[in-house]
Formats: sequence, C-alpha cells, structure tokens
Amino acid sequence: MDLTCESLGDIVGLMRKQVSAEADRDTAGTLAVAFSLWQCWTLVLACAAAASGQTGTWAALTSMRPVSALVVGGDGVVHGATPGGVLSYDPGSLTYSRFTRVDGLAGNRVLSVSLDPSGDLWFGTDGAGLSRFRPSASRFDPPVRAFDGLRINVLVPLKDRLFIGTDVGISVFLPASGRVKETYRQLGGFPRDTEVRALALHNGRLWAATTEGVARAELGLANLQDPDSWVSSGVMGNASSLLVLEDTLYCGGGRAVWRHDDAQGRWRTDGRVGRVDGLGTFGRTPALAAVVSGGLMVRAGAGSWDERVPSVGLRVASRGQEELWLGTDLGLAAIGASAPPTIRDTPFNHFFDIELGSSGELWVASMPSDKEGKPEGMYRFDGEGWDVHGRSQGLPSNFAVAVARDLEERIWVGTWERGIGVLGHDGVWRRLDQTTPC
Repeated sequence: MDLTCESLGDIVGLMRKQVSAEADRDTAGTLAVAFSLWQCWTLVLACAAAASGQTGTWAALTSMRPVSALVVGGDGVVHGATPGGVLSYDPGSLTYSRFTRVDGLAGNRVLSVSLDPSGDLWFGTDGAGLSRFRPSASRFDPPVRAFDGLRINVLVPLKDRLFIGTDVGISVFLPASGRVKETYRQLGGFPRDTEVRALALHNGRLWAATTEGVARAELGLANLQDPDSWVSSGVMGNASSLLVLEDTLYCGGGRAVWRHDDAQGRWRTDGRVGRVDGLGTFGRTPALAAVVSGGLMVRAGAGSWDERVPSVGLRVASRGQEELWLGTDLGLAAIGASAPPTIRDTPFNHFFDIELGSSGELWVASMPSDKEGKPEGMYRFDGEGWDVHGRSQGLPSNFAVAVARDLEERIWVGTWERGIGVLGHDGVWRRLDQTTPC
C-alpha cells in the first residue's frame, strides 16, 4: 500500500487511541501498560515479565540519566541518584544494578544518597519520602513518609541521627524510632524555609549551604530551632556544596570556590572559577576537584585551579577515593578507573504514547517538560537498551506525541506541526502532511 491520503485516513483512527491512566506526582514509579496521550507526566514504563515465565512480576523501565548525586560504598560499588531511581555500578564485575519503586524505593525521582556508619544506604526523593536500603539483607525498609512533598537534597549521618536538608530547612531524623525529632526552618538571617542544598560537619558545627548562602550553628547548643542559634553569610550567593579537606571547609558558590578561615571566622575566595555545581576529592594525596558549569577543575594550590575536563555535562564528583567518579548527563564516568559501560537509556522519563513493534520492540513517543530539555523524538526499546529516532534519523520532527503500528507492520508517528512520520520496511522515515498527494 502506497503512502497516500487514503491510507492516511485509514490510519488516523489508530493514531487517536487514548487509554486513560492515573498519574500521581511521582509517575516514574507508576506501573501501567497503557497511557493517555496527554496525561502521562513523568512516565514509567512497566511491563509484566510473562515472557520469562514470571507471571505477575513487574519490571520498571525508567531512564537513569542524568546522575545528580552519588556515593561509593565500602565494597567499591558506586550508587547514583537519578530521575528514574538508583543506578548502582560494580567496577569489579563491570555490571549495573537498578532500583525503582518496584523494588521498594520510596520514589523514582531520587535527589540524594548517603552511606551511614553501619553500611546502610539512604536515598532522598523529590516529594516521595525517604528510603533506607540494607545491603546485608538486600532489601529496602518501608519508605519514611514524614518527608512526603519535600525535596530531600542532602543526607548527612551523625551517630544515632540523620541530618536531612530539604527545600524548607533542616530536619533531624532518628532512624531507631523512625521519627523526626525537630526541624530548623529559619537559619539566622536567611528567609524562613530557605532551601538547603548541602550539609557538612566541621569543628563541632553543622554547616548548611543554601540558595541564600551558608549558615552554621554549634551542635552543642540546646535549641537550634531558634534563628539566633545560627550565623549566616550570603557572600558566596547560591551555594551548591560543602566539603571538608585536611581540616579546611570549602564551599561551592555561585561564582567561585570559597574557603572558611576558622581562625578569622570568615569566608575567603579560593578561586573565581565560575558557577560551582559540586565539590569532590580524589588521589592518594587527596586533591580538591570542582564541577564547574559541566566541566571539571582541580585545585593546584591556594587560589589556583586547572581545568581537567571541559564542559561535557558533568553533574557531581565523588569523595574519598583514589579514583574520581563523576555523575554526568549520560550516566557515570571515571578518572583513574576503567570507564563504566555506557547505559542506553532515554534522555527523559516523560512518555506520551507507546506501541509494540512487529519484532517485539517497544516504541515510545516522548515530550519532556520545558525544565528538563528539548524533545529528541521517538524512543525504541529492544529489550536491552533504548535508541533515539529524531530528525537526524529522518523523523519529520523531534516533537513526537503519538505512535501506532498499522496492519502492514509500519510505525506511524504523529508530530506537532510537521505532519506524520512513517517508518517503512526499508528502515527509512517518510513524511505525510497536508501537501502529500492523494
């Protein structure tokens, strides 16, 4: 059958298929096999593993890129926080493990990760609560729902408690009882409910990097809920990170790396490198590294920094290991260790429509939110990983909103303002629009 207006008319009905599905705030963990064309917010593909004989078992297919926070366990396994769950990489076996809501994670949009003294892993999510993973038992505890609706940006354990930085301040969580002891919502002179992006413990004080600057308080004080217990400084602007190296506290600020002069009680500029997204350390003699505007800078001396990696989409750097692990827009990378295998994930988790191909492959139409990035077209899952079909592969537009398969096993894709793309048996995309001859 030729691609004409007549055949186009026969297909339009298929292209309009819409199956409603409930979508909660964290739909990256919603198990569903059909989606409304317009309802699906942050998609999660979930499929029953009936083909493997595991009737009733579900597997979530989510994109685990970018990696925005990470920690390295005592066994050398790297655990990354991603918008699609937790991505764990074992350098010894060169293999990945993935954890999502299907496995017991509180939510799939993971923002923070930390390792406590007992070896347990803690994961903070975007609005879906807090999770604890016990490696010794290979299981998650039930999610802590006291933080539902909050962005958990950072987790710092201290003895019997966990300091939790959120978008409204700092909470003290007691794992033994599972309760929140108290919350500090005004840190010195900063506005109430200022977002906390990083925490550090240094010289008997709790330090908080916030969107307004850095605040500190003596841990021995009786009432840290009192704003007067805190000393705040906005000199560094929007602060992303805090790190203690050789008994010196460093801060990543909006335009520079800052160093705290404990003797003088003031912050000093250590390098005007630009916007700092994160701080890390690596090497036998630990060197300080800064993720700056997607690249990597390494401290060569007081106030002196060298560019190690240009701007390539870096997000976060590890701490405390000889090698340096990096979270990137595309997954994980390393300096001083073998490069991890590339993960074939989709760029985003916002999926509008799905269709099964003739060979069992899965086709997905995706449109990310404006905050996440630009559309990249169609995604195709072959059972092991995803491929992208966009304009560079012949699709009429990267704005793909609907997909269907016709009786001749061709894939039809509806786009915004660029007509319909049809993938023929020859693997070539063809375009149909109002100018196509009938």
